[in-house]
Amino acid sequence: MKKIILCLIILFSLSTIQAYRMQERSIKEVTDEIKKSPEKAPLYVELGDLYKKEKKFDDALKNYQKAAELDKKNAEAYYGLSDVYRRQQKYDQALDHALIASELKPIRAHYKSQLGLITYKQEKYKEAEKYFNEAISLSTKKNGFYYSMLGFIYMKQERYKEAVDMFKKQADLKAWDKSLNVNIARAYYKMGDKKQGDYYKELSGDEWGKYKEKMDELHGDSGPKKSFKRSEGWSYYKKQDYDQAVVVFNNDLKDDPDNLDCYMGLGYTYKKMNKTSQALAQFNKALKKDESYAKAYVGRAMIYLAQKKYKQAAADLEFAVMADPNDAFAAGSLGRAYVNLDRYEEALPQLKKALEKNPDDVFIIKNLARSYQKMKDYKNARIWYKKALTQAKDKKDKKYIKGSIAFVTYMYAGELEKEGKEKEAKQMYKDVIITDPNSKWAGYSKQRLR
Repeated sequence: MKKIILCLIILFSLSTIQAYRMQERSIKEVTDEIKKSPEKAPLYVELGDLYKKEKKFDDALKNYQKAAELDKKNAEAYYGLSDVYRRQQKYDQALDHALIASELKPIRAHYKSQLGLITYKQEKYKEAEKYFNEAISLSTKKNGFYYSMLGFIYMKQERYKEAVDMFKKQADLKAWDKSLNVNIARAYYKMGDKKQGDYYKELSGDEWGKYKEKMDELHGDSGPKKSFKRSEGWSYYKKQDYDQAVVVFNNDLKDDPDNLDCYMGLGYTYKKMNKTSQALAQFNKALKKDESYAKAYVGRAMIYLAQKKYKQAAADLEFAVMADPNDAFAAGSLGRAYVNLDRYEEALPQLKKALEKNPDDVFIIKNLARSYQKMKDYKNARIWYKKALTQAKDKKDKKYIKGSIAFVTYMYAGELEKEGKEKEAKQMYKDVIITDPNSKWAGYSKQRLR
């Protein structure tokens, strides 16, 4: 018997060595083929994959980049770049390349899963949820990993019942293991269901002890700490003495390292100082202390909006609005993000909610008008642009609004003509001429009135 076991071990060792050598030869073979056909992008993707398996990420990146240069529509090249950046924890770069890959090949489930993993790591749980659901719908066979990730996402969002459902779906697709029982027990405890929690904790065996040790190491017995004591740094912030504000916020953090107010103060102060990466780091620190802290999501979204990363901004602001439906600033900012994503119907209710608290905010009013204009509701667009004109103070802004009024009024007049409302249409054409007499719309209107 011992001889048989020894032979099996030797055979296994030899097969492992052989597999390794085959991989080495594969790299050499692909490299040799590239020398013969240096313009074939798929070869560089193949070589990148081989280097990635060996965790030679710099070499993998070079080959994926070369593939993307040769063929800008090679989705696998962008996916490869994304996967390497994700493993290097460079999540912004990973997300950018994963989005390109998914746009090129929108029906590939593993591309959606990649987007889900990245956004989960960026703590954008609503976006991650969407991507994993898309991955499930696109997958030709059920994938337990997708359900598992949805379970973790729901846990982060305190949607514990849904988390249990996902973990159980994962269990249906593979052998029930003890770590799964830990996750289900955690969810039941969070729901306040001690009976079910104890049942799955018992099933988890020694896995529960490992989990508890890990949590105690991270947070101590009482869980993550946080405080919200108002810092004097804000008084310097209001005076625009940003250097001193930074000093005070940091000093307060030395005394109370769990004070979320200080992280927020530093975030907004660095933003004013145009130190974007430092500002973002502070908002992320606040969210690590408390992943449900809505104000930190709003702060981070302000950075994303300034960087024109509207998808990321919308994901953060959706969470903030859900957490605090009365936050007019978050609602208005979400409306702005939606407008820039061409999601005009979704923008309208958020902008109107913001306007209830800030009825004279010309920026919100203009975004409302623009949304109606893009939806080709020229009548309402005209109403809101006219209201914006009454609130605008800047000369350039007024000129832009007048031009917009002229356009939507001209378009509205055309609609009235089609409906046979000649009298109303003529009045609209006259209004175009009065509003912006030197515009091309005024010229077109004069032609229509002849």
